[in-house]
Amino acid sequence: MRNDVRSEASARAIADQIRATFEDQQVLRTDYEQLIAEVPGRDEADHVHAAAAVAAAPTILLTANTKDFPADRSSITLPR
Repeated sequence: MRNDVRSEASARAIADQIRATFEDQQVLRTDYEQLIAEVPGRDEADHVHAAAAVAAAPTILLTANTKDFPADRSSITLPR
């Protein structure tokens, strides 16, 4: 919902659809909450997503946000 790009209802609908599609892949906040403060990066709004990714240890991270999540993984150092 950053910069009023989406309404709250629209953002919630998208989040609900993602959760339904990947219901067995949910990462609980208790699994990554302690990592949020350690995540590097310019955009603090992305820290929660990066921390969840670290906790889940995925083999693939799919995002269109190449500004904050660059394709060159050597430039990303996440806590673990």
